[in-house]
Amino acid sequence: MKNMKSKHESILLEACKANQFGRVIKEGNTIIYEAGFIYLDGEPNTNLLQRFKEEAKWENRMYICLNGEWEKVLLKNYPDIIPHTRYQMKQKEIEEALLKRYMKKLPQEYRQIDFNEEVFNKHPFWHGYNYESYKAFQKKGVGSVMMYQDEIVASSSSYLTYENTIELDVSTMEAHRNKGLALACCAAVLLQCKEKGFKAHWDAQNEASKHMAIKLGYELENEYIAYIIK
Repeated sequence: MKNMKSKHESILLEACKANQFGRVIKEGNTIIYEAGFIYLDGEPNTNLLQRFKEEAKWENRMYICLNGEWEKVLLKNYPDIIPHTRYQMKQKEIEEALLKRYMKKLPQEYRQIDFNEEVFNKHPFWHGYNYESYKAFQKKGVGSVMMYQDEIVASSSSYLTYENTIELDVSTMEAHRNKGLALACCAAVLLQCKEKGFKAHWDAQNEASKHMAIKLGYELENEYIAYIIK
């Protein structure tokens, strides 16, 4: 396994360690970070993990091992565990002209708008949910949605902001995929980041997300394994 410490830690994990997101669970030499994903560090303790897995209802959450010992323990104790390859992407120079071209390549029936207060309050695909108010989002967040008639069918926004770096999130309704909507939303978000002086961290959950990131000026930095425990 190529663990996250081999390159850099995620924005979610860094924010959690700074007590700005999620929570830290410590018992003896065991550390569990609940920060979107479930990060496992320190000495493996399956009893502690199972207890919180049941109490906190961590079904279908992704578990990331920050050391090899935790990985061995998970593979031994959970025979039905499902490995999932994810891709940490590295942002290169932002090409504004390229991003603007992607935003123009939209089918006529769709309309793109930046997050306003009405959109924020809807939290499309749960986007913007980690900001306490629209005012806080205006200051620290970025976001863009795609409208089909009066419905939001695609959205990209900052999932979290930590030290002027956003964790980028993107979603599209299944019926509206493969039309460049997510690409256009992400392009708009990256332009907003440039205006606000933010960096955008992209943790791609699959090959499609990885290739979209590459189109927008990213390169692959690291692959790692996240596990789903049924």
